[in-house]
Amino acid sequence: PGRNSISGNCLTGQLVEAGFAQEINNGKRLREAYVDRELFLPTSLAAATPAAVEQDFYFRSTDVPRTRQSAMALITGLFPDSGPQSPYITLRTMDLAEENMLVNSKNCPATKAVAKEFFARLPREQSDELLALCRMLHPQREGIVDHEACFWWLQHLVDCLMSRSCPTVPFNPHNATIPQNFLEDDAALYRRVWKSVDLLQWAYFQAMANAGAFGSLASDMLAFADEAVPGDGSQARLASARKFVLFSGHDTGPMEPLYAAFNLRRDPPFWPSF
Repeated sequence: PGRNSISGNCLTGQLVEAGFAQEINNGKRLREAYVDRELFLPTSLAAATPAAVEQDFYFRSTDVPRTRQSAMALITGLFPDSGPQSPYITLRTMDLAEENMLVNSKNCPATKAVAKEFFARLPREQSDELLALCRMLHPQREGIVDHEACFWWLQHLVDCLMSRSCPTVPFNPHNATIPQNFLEDDAALYRRVWKSVDLLQWAYFQAMANAGAFGSLASDMLAFADEAVPGDGSQARLASARKFVLFSGHDTGPMEPLYAAFNLRRDPPFWPSF
């Protein structure tokens, strides 16, 4: 006992019960749209053959417990009554060292140089604010000059703060474990940290997208799109297209990188909600 990173029976980054319920509800909404209303997907997988499931569905996740569980929960909400006779459903993962849903220098070697240049060329105002926050809040605040390390530390700090304040996260009691200085003056410090991280993270993922960091992921997605809308109008290709494709990942991949790549957010906040 007592040898885990946090006390109790949870591992760090684990999907909590409320998150599992959210994904079941996401599956239910998709069922309402594509099974009940559009009659596009089958009502159940109980009678489907493994080949039919493989033909119509593609489920993909990063190899992380919470994202795999999120995918499982969504499938449960989408097909709640399939039962034990349903065919085995394949959930595809990649080794994290090879993962293309996240910034990965193995997939795109240019990312290291792009990141170095991005943080070296920060506008003066953002650079000063970033270092000021780290020198104020970081436990080893003396001598912090590395913009990149400072940014990622603050990014994880925001994650930590959100897990203790967001009403959809079962952290009890909410806000009680957040240091008081973050909540004073209508949470002015909290908002300041959030704003700095949100704007920088958005610009970072735009730079990565422009460098081709998500080219491999985009290629995967475009292949599915080409199946569904064949340029040559081939009915045979259209008939063989998968009907449902799921990528279960993170706010930092594939969600915000895709937002940035396609410029889907015009104004802050840019960080994807959950």
